Amino acid sequence: MKEGDRLLIDTNDDGVGETPATLFYTGRISASSLAGAVNAAYRDKNFKRRGQQKLQANEAVFLQWQGRTYLTVNDPSLALQQIAICC
Repeated sequence: MKEGDRLLIDTNDDGVGETPATLFYTGRISASSLAGAVNAAYRDKNFKRRGQQKLQANEAVFLQWQGRTYLTVNDPSLALQQIAICC
């Protein structure tokens, strides 16, 4: 991605973009894989608060893993449906 690129988040494949209700930044995550990093971000979406705050439906989080920044979005259903996009 480069400056000026756009990203359409379409969680139900209707061609219309949805905006996550809330966006968080988890900071740098140490994990052995990207999947592990995303799972850690979903378990604790707000590193500034004590304890773990689980990412809810229709929320998104930025995270850093191995020197790259990722955006992951949980779709509107309560089940974990993660998609990670590197920028």
